[in-house]
Amino acid sequence: MRIWGIKPEKRQFEWGEMDIVALGERGRGRKEVLIPFHCEFDPEARDYELGKTRSGGVKIIRNGGESDGHIAVLSSAGAYIRGAHGDVGVLAEDAPKVDVLSCGWGAFGDAGRVGIWYEYLVVIRQYPARFVVWPTRGPMHYVVFPKTNPVRVRTGEVDAFMELTGIDLGDRAVELGKLLLE
Repeated sequence: MRIWGIKPEKRQFEWGEMDIVALGERGRGRKEVLIPFHCEFDPEARDYELGKTRSGGVKIIRNGGESDGHIAVLSSAGAYIRGAHGDVGVLAEDAPKVDVLSCGWGAFGDAGRVGIWYEYLVVIRQYPARFVVWPTRGPMHYVVFPKTNPVRVRTGEVDAFMELTGIDLGDRAVELGKLLLE
């Protein structure tokens, strides 16, 4: 599988250092989820897979063999605005093509009560998969995963995108958080 929106970082722990992908952020009114990244980072590689940690969590590995699909982080984080609520959804007919593996969230304000945004780790197994992103600030946009490279589509570009690619962007989305609970 390929990766998209994933940038591993080195994190120091009391027992040592590890490469991780962080979803959300630490603190009050927030939830940070750490996904171990146990492989060499190459954004062009097509051999990423998911593994299980000893405690049953998800980790990202490379297996040396190419496979179809994408592992992606989708985020609704944006600029501060009071009362903001950012989220990510998938078009209803694409929900069976997507596995939502984990979710973290961040917030604005010291107490984390001024606004909130979400980040999701997802696996796209079939194409096309079409997501709707409602950022904390700014207009909503789409993230479309055709079999080739994923693309962001702004609301003003929807008609041109659909005409050029033949991919319909639909009108009904399901919040990813609801799929995480299933």
